[in-house]
Amino acid sequence: MKTAEKAGRLFAVLGLAGLLLLILPRVGISVDMVLSGSMEPKIRTGGLVFTDTSRKDPQIGDIITYSLNDSFVTHRVIR
Repeated sequence: MKTAEKAGRLFAVLGLAGLLLLILPRVGISVDMVLSGSMEPKIRTGGLVFTDTSRKDPQIGDIITYSLNDSFVTHRVIR
């Protein structure tokens, strides 16, 4: 594969990812990055978390994201 073709594909993938990151919040899906290892091994540090912001009834075992002060926290519901 030629370098220009690889660069074109990379540009297309990055463009699509950027477009999704702009559209998803408008349809009720929050996109956040995990900054610590507290969710390892299910969600790795640096992983992206897509949260359905319309759901308000978490169940035990669900992975949720909530606001705490000026940041967001992602954890599994245990009780």
